[in-house]
Amino acid sequence: MARLRKDLTGKKFGRLLVIRRAENKRNRTAYWCKCDCGKECIAIGMELTRGSTKSCGCLKKELAHKMGAGTAKHRMHGSRIYKIWIAIRQRCNCKSARNYHNYGGRGIKLCTEWDDFMNFYNWAMSHGYNDSLTIDRIDVNGNYEPSNCRWADDLTQHNNRRDNVFLEFHGKKMTIAEWAKKIGIPYPTLRGRLGRGWPVEKALTTPSSTNRSFSYQGKTMGLAAWGRETGIGSGTLWARLQTGWSFERAITTPVRKIKHSQ
Repeated sequence: MARLRKDLTGKKFGRLLVIRRAENKRNRTAYWCKCDCGKECIAIGMELTRGSTKSCGCLKKELAHKMGAGTAKHRMHGSRIYKIWIAIRQRCNCKSARNYHNYGGRGIKLCTEWDDFMNFYNWAMSHGYNDSLTIDRIDVNGNYEPSNCRWADDLTQHNNRRDNVFLEFHGKKMTIAEWAKKIGIPYPTLRGRLGRGWPVEKALTTPSSTNRSFSYQGKTMGLAAWGRETGIGSGTLWARLQTGWSFERAITTPVRKIKHSQ
């Protein structure tokens, strides 16, 4: 005997009040509903009971507008600053965001004022925003709000990390970012060396492949330029030099091609 379906007439689901049964849709039980906004619509019974349908569509529009999807009024949805705002919202509010655990997961919030993109935009324009800077929280444990945010360059950002490490060398004590700027070695390179266990002295005094110049047959260029000229990748050249090859041998020895079996 066919199982009788429970009648949902008179029940409330989100903003929808079920009025009466409607003609089935796609072989599924459907109901006429009245939304709190005054509109009527047809909803699938199963979608009502499991919470996937909560309104006539007005709720989705309101949420989209609140989250900034309704961008027609400012036409900036493709701009860098708009993408920054969206990224802040995601890491503070979206549990599925890659870095949520470092932000929303730690209780860091976006202030109510900045729920509106134009409020955020107006603050940014009056507080030194330009395309070379990124947003930085002065207190790394504080919220995204006007009193705790600034536009900063990479050095300021790196110096304001929760996991900052200070290095002492020749009587000076500075962050990794400060040492990187002082000695001319890229921050990722220096941090990577220390992460691999290099002693501080070796990490700070070993030249980087990106800022060394080499001379051959009257030309002096960096490895990247030599790589373009010889067709040998700068990474390959640097690896050869690290294993004791002379520079002449490194740039004149062709890269062996690996033969694939047929």
